[in-house]
Order: sequence, then C-alpha cells, then structure tokens
Amino acid sequence: MDSGIFEDARIYSPLKKRMGYKLWSLVLVLLIGLLLGGCTPGNVLADAKGWSATVEKDGVVYVGTQEGKFLALDAENGRELWRFPEDEDSTIGGAHAPPAVGEELVFLGSYDGKVYAFDRESKAGGVKPAWVASTRGPVVGGLTLVGNKVLVGSEDGKLYALDASTGETVWTFPVRGHIGQIWSTPVVDEEQGRVYFGSMDHFVYSVRLSDGQLDWQFETGGAVSGTPLLVDGLVVVGSFDRFIYALDPGNSGQPSWKFRAENWFWASPVYDGSTIFAAALDGKVYALSPASGHLKWDFDLESPVVSTPLITGDGLAVASDSGRLHLLYTNLSGEQEKWFYDIGVSVRAPLTGSGAALYLGDTDGMVRRINITGGSREEWKISTKR
Repeated sequence: MDSGIFEDARIYSPLKKRMGYKLWSLVLVLLIGLLLGGCTPGNVLADAKGWSATVEKDGVVYVGTQEGKFLALDAENGRELWRFPEDEDSTIGGAHAPPAVGEELVFLGSYDGKVYAFDRESKAGGVKPAWVASTRGPVVGGLTLVGNKVLVGSEDGKLYALDASTGETVWTFPVRGHIGQIWSTPVVDEEQGRVYFGSMDHFVYSVRLSDGQLDWQFETGGAVSGTPLLVDGLVVVGSFDRFIYALDPGNSGQPSWKFRAENWFWASPVYDGSTIFAAALDGKVYALSPASGHLKWDFDLESPVVSTPLITGDGLAVASDSGRLHLLYTNLSGEQEKWFYDIGVSVRAPLTGSGAALYLGDTDGMVRRINITGGSREEWKISTKR
C-alpha cells in the first residue's frame, strides 16, 4: 500500500476550501480509490455510488445494493423475498450503509438523495414504499432509528430528523444554511437526549434530540466519516487526521484522550465491553483502552480497512480491501489471528450479523453469509445483479 499520497490529510484543507464541498467529496473518493486500488482509478466513480450493505433482522437480510435496488433475502438460504424497484431498468441510487429496521418498517438512505420506508411484510409483485422523503444531496451515511424519529445526514450539509411513520421532517440541523457534507451515521445517547455525528468539514457535532439545537462542536484535523461510538460517557470517533478521539460531552466535547495511527480512520470503531477496536487505512487494527486510549495491541492486515468490523461471540471479524476476512482474538495472545478466509474481492460495507452468521456485501455485487464458528465458511452467496 502506498500511503505516501496521504502523508497528512490536513494538507488538503486549503484545496477543499477553494474547490467547495461538492467537488471536494468527488476528489476525496477518487483519492481514497487511488490508495485502495493501488493507484489505479478503475471504477472509483462507480464505487462512489455505493456497495451492497446488509443488516439482518428476524430471519431476513435487508440489502441496499450498489446497482440501486433494495432487497429482502431469506437469511437461511439467500433466497430473494422481494425487491424494489421490481422493474429491471429502474433504480433508486446506490447504498453505502446498512438499512435501519423498525418493528413494522425498514428504512434505507440512498445516493439519489432520498430516504425510503418499506413495510417489512412486503410481498414480491407489488412492492411500494410506505413513504419517501427527500434531502437535497446524496445520502452516504446510515440511518438511526430512535423512538419515532429517523435520523439521517445528507451531502447537502444537513442532519434530518424524520417522522418514522410519515417521513415528514421534524427538524433539521442547522435550521438555515448548512455545514459540511455528512457521511457519518448519527449515534444517539437517549439518556442525555443528544445526537452525535461527524462531518466532512472536520467537526464532530452534538445536537439535542428533541429539537436539533446545537449543544457543542469539536474540530478535528480532518474529515470525519465514521459513526461515533459511545463508551463510558465518552464519544469515540475517528478522523482523517489519523487520530481517534475520545470526546467528553460534559466538557463541551473536549478530548479526554486521543490516539494516532499511521493513516486515516474511515471505518467506525467498535467496543466489546472492555476494549475499543479501531481499524485504519494503514491496514492495522488497534486495540485501545477505553479509559486512557492506551494501545493494548495491534494487528497488521497488510491492506486498508474501510469496512467497519464486527464484534462476534468468537472474536473480532475484520474485512480488508484486499478481499480477506479475518477473525481475531479480542484479548492479547501469542497468536492474534484465529483464521482468515479469502473472499477474493474488496469489502467496504460494514460487517453485520449475529450468532454464528456474518453477512457481508462486496464491491462486485455479491452478498454472502459466512459461518464464523467452523466448517464451511461460506454458507451461501448470491448476486444482487440480474
């Protein structure tokens, strides 16, 4: 991996200000594509429109595909239950982040700038959205469902709180104007009534869940695309300035600690109850103390990590851009890796799953169910393309 083109993310700040956020986001994706693709642009612009992101709930795997389809699959065998749009020539825009699943509805944000809600009991042959809400820019980050609100950020520089039943806008942040493009999935502290998210303008924001009013903001040295993580009262988030920050909401978001990697943090950090795991574009997974940010151990996957890892009952699952899935021991041991499995194509969507099953989408439009406990690793594989 040639990380030289990313010697310091901060050197691009003046360029970004001159270009404007819309063009800058395209350049940013191109730069990342050059890094991840060994400095070969390839299908970077196609990748910008999404990759197949999954979530499983009650035996159904919901997938927003890079081809602009929304699928519901049987979790046991991968059989397609329904899709939207059903017309082969129609699309809704690609998806980067997993759908959000409620009791009756499932929600998807897409690159066409819209949020879609579907009845989970939809049947093939007559699938229609329960509602559709529009933003003024592509939706790259994921949706967060809390109470009767769906929270979503847009490339138009606004965070939207939508009524989960109707799609009507409850509030936006900011009310007037905009901040940087939002690729970060918001996270909610319901006890404190706060919403936390990052932006491409380098800031991490805290706003009130009730009305979207600003609580505090903290400026990092680079864009913030990942989902913040709530750990022991701290907001832990990675930035393109190479740092993981643990921000203290009780101190106006000032850092309690920070940890520096060798390259940007794109994937979101995860937590197993005792250790924070953060994977970076330098190809390493870092295991950090939540209290101090002290490095417990690191493991080099030798390939950039864009896909957010998954905590499982058997260990930490991490997929690299080289197309290899790793299962790591979460505690420091002589042999940090339990096993690896070659998928053969880049994985950039977040890993999802429960129990012994892990679901992942790749950049070639395949969705897989992987058994993480043993036996045949790949239990089924289906193509999202027709």
